[in-house]
Amino acid sequence: MKRVDFTSRYVKAPVKLPQDQEEKLARLVEILRKDQFHYLLHTKQLTGKMPSYYSFRVSRDWRAIFHFIGDEVVELTDVAHRKDVYR
Repeated sequence: MKRVDFTSRYVKAPVKLPQDQEEKLARLVEILRKDQFHYLLHTKQLTGKMPSYYSFRVSRDWRAIFHFIGDEVVELTDVAHRKDVYR
């Protein structure tokens, strides 16, 4: 089980989420803590400017971005609509 840290950008981001997606995100973060590649997360490694980052699917339209800090910490950096999150 890994520790999950949150950047200030991530902490502000869930305010943009619809209420039902915010609740789902909280459940998915608990799954992320236990298994970062759990099938419910649909985890994908990013490419281009962010090759050490990963995303997981909150819903069809919302994604969360994270990366690993050492062996014991996962840092969530952002959550946004899929059209905006990769910019």
